[in-house]
Formats: sequence, structure tokens, C-alpha cells
Amino acid sequence: MSLVLKIQNKKLIGILCLLCVTQMINYLVFCDLGVGSQPSPPGKTKGLAPLSAGALVTITVGKASLKVELARTPEEHERGLMYRRHLPDHQGMLFIFPDEQRRTFWMKNTFIPLSLGFFDKEGVLRELGDLDPVTSEMQTQIPRWESKHPAQFVLEVNRGWFKRNGIKIGDRLKLPPEIKN
Repeated sequence: MSLVLKIQNKKLIGILCLLCVTQMINYLVFCDLGVGSQPSPPGKTKGLAPLSAGALVTITVGKASLKVELARTPEEHERGLMYRRHLPDHQGMLFIFPDEQRRTFWMKNTFIPLSLGFFDKEGVLRELGDLDPVTSEMQTQIPRWESKHPAQFVLEVNRGWFKRNGIKIGDRLKLPPEIKN
């Protein structure tokens, strides 16, 4: 074998090793976050489930209703809609925070174009934003949105949902009694 082929083979092996190590790190980091395909043990609300695993609750924004998963804990906030490739148009994720402050959202490992609605502690929509999805888990420049207004609730939906449903600044978020803070 020529010297050039040996060098090329070593480079290829090095790249393959790097990919394997990256995948192993991803597995070790995310396997405990419920990102894999194994369901949570009965009685535990691992992941994004608000009431029980996979549960959706219905909320209203303005005159439009949709079903949402709830993100209440720091771990759920961090995970958000990561690794999803599809979100039904009538569904979303509602982030509930213990207080009202400016919020920053990013699209790390999020492959769905999203619209975000930032609601104050009274449930009044104060700000809307759109975020582009990432194209790869390896992407280093991650799209992000920093709210200009304090928010206690943030709703993530498919891009354009607010516009398609006639939702505008000042509209109210209505939560069912079982999920109020």
C-alpha cells in the first residue's frame, strides 16, 4: 500500500473514532434525561409529562385552544423540544417558571421551526418571536431568543401558529385549574 493511502486510512479511522466518541458522550449525557426510547417507570413523571407520562393539557390563548406538554422543572426547561422532528400543529410546550423575569431560549438539538410567546405573571402575552431550527446535533452556532419583557410563562409552538390563530400582543393565556402555580 502506498504512503498516501496509509495516511488517508489513518485520517478516516481518526474521523470515525471521533464520531464514535461523540455519540458515546451524547448517549451518556442524554440517556438519563429521558431522551431515549425507554418509557419512564410507573409513578414517575420523568421527562415532560405534566400529570402522567405523555399527558397533554388543554390551554387557551386568546380564542384559540391547543394541547401542550408542560415543562416545570429546570431539567424539563433545559430539554424542551430537543430531538423532536415533528410537532402536531395543534400542540405545543408550555414552560412554567416560578417567577417573572426576562427569559432566553435556544434551539440546541431542536429540529422544528418554532414561534415563542412570552406571557407575564398575569398570563398576558407581551412578546412574540420566531426561531430557526438547527440542522445538526453538531451545530455550534445555536439560534436563540432573549426576551425584552419579563415572562413567567413561555409557549413554544410550530412557527406561524400565533399568526394563523389571530393571536396578538395583549391576548391572555388561560390555564386549567390543575396546572396553575
